[in-house]
Amino acid sequence: MHRAPLFAALGFSIVTLWPTDAIANGQSTHLWITDHALDHVPEGPLREFLTQPELRKMLDNGTMFPDGGYPLGDPYAEIAHWEPFQGAYLDWIVATYDPPYTDEGAEHLAFVFGMASHGMADQVFDSLYGERVKVYDGAIGDFDTASDLILMSEVGGMMAPSDWVPYAVLDQLYTDAAGYDVDPATMMDGQNLLRIAVNSVGIFSQMPDKVEEAAAPFPWGRLHLLDAEVEGSPPCEGELVARYWRVLWALAHAQPLPGPVLGSLPPDGGTLHPIDSSSLESWVTLVFSRGLEDAPLSSDDFVLESEGGTQVPLAIWHYYGQSAHVVHLQPQVDLEPDTLYRVEVMPGVQTIHGDLLEGYELRFSTGSIAPDPIVPEWPADHDPSPDPGETGGESETGGETSGTTEGGVGDSTSETTSSGGGGGDDELGESSGAAQASEAGCGCRSAGADASGWLSLAVLGAALRRRRR
Repeated sequence: MHRAPLFAALGFSIVTLWPTDAIANGQSTHLWITDHALDHVPEGPLREFLTQPELRKMLDNGTMFPDGGYPLGDPYAEIAHWEPFQGAYLDWIVATYDPPYTDEGAEHLAFVFGMASHGMADQVFDSLYGERVKVYDGAIGDFDTASDLILMSEVGGMMAPSDWVPYAVLDQLYTDAAGYDVDPATMMDGQNLLRIAVNSVGIFSQMPDKVEEAAAPFPWGRLHLLDAEVEGSPPCEGELVARYWRVLWALAHAQPLPGPVLGSLPPDGGTLHPIDSSSLESWVTLVFSRGLEDAPLSSDDFVLESEGGTQVPLAIWHYYGQSAHVVHLQPQVDLEPDTLYRVEVMPGVQTIHGDLLEGYELRFSTGSIAPDPIVPEWPADHDPSPDPGETGGESETGGETSGTTEGGVGDSTSETTSSGGGGGDDELGESSGAAQASEAGCGCRSAGADASGWLSLAVLGAALRRRRR
């Protein structure tokens, strides 16, 4: 149900700026998530790369980009959310530039990392937090709208970056990798609308009466939005985004995957896991490092058994299906209290890239005594820097890449950047009042200061609505 009266006095319905067909994160939340995820990248070459001030505009524009086609009714948005397209872009970067990535290569890599943040965050938020909002608040409705306002009212508005989008490269990539034709001018229009949305949320989130009215139908969703202990909340998303970045960094440097699974809920060594199989809190959720093939996936690929060897029958839900990363394991009988359980992912789970993942195990308890963790620590992020005194190096492109493309994108990068959005170093700076979570990190930011564009917002109509599968 739309809540148009909420903003009727302002001359338009801000509800039209967000999706209703699925929950997803709003633009401001996506920017906050990317910012927050940086705190979860360990010290090392990847963190040094992502925190370069000159790359922040590319990272943030990439974070915004996947939603740009929605207000225009153009499928380029949905395509950009998923690993097949993002992986094709990463493959093009690997084929076009040599590590260590600098200059244009670094700009492209930062942009695709932003896109990856967006896609992964939506999968995590929808599959975990969104499913809980449906249960505990009774309906999902316009929670995407409300959550963007709520979060920004807590952390402060976010500043939309000036434009930097590799329109020419993406145009060719849509043709070659997705078989879809989109005009660069259309993508530019979409990106401009996203900036309007980001800046407008920054304004309206500082109007307490509007925030209260938007949040009223979602008491549970509002209360836990910044709770790092709640599965899939924005502070939880960022940790998984950071680990996904580490996977993409490895692939960009022809290194093996650091692990087959980004994370699990409950975590390895977790305690007090709920036992009621009728509750979604009893589920075990796995977020895989690579997008999965849906058809071969079955309950035979997973084992949940007690310390005594009793197997728990499972139903599986590959959330969003083909190419998605999240799998829910749903116990079909109640778990035993005060019992240690082992989860095993059998070797050979198939990715959309034709690879078979290694096996994976974790342990958790339904009691208060934590089992010893058994998931191996990930290796340090690859350091692509050449030896002292050298100025360059050849890339190794024979290893696994993030996806496959059909046809090339071209080898010229002279027209890859945007038509310009003003000054070169228009960086977002430090997040304003972003809440820090001790355990997980995912958030997003949207900065708003410019009160202009209200007429343009009215033109959006029912535009910026998420159309997830």
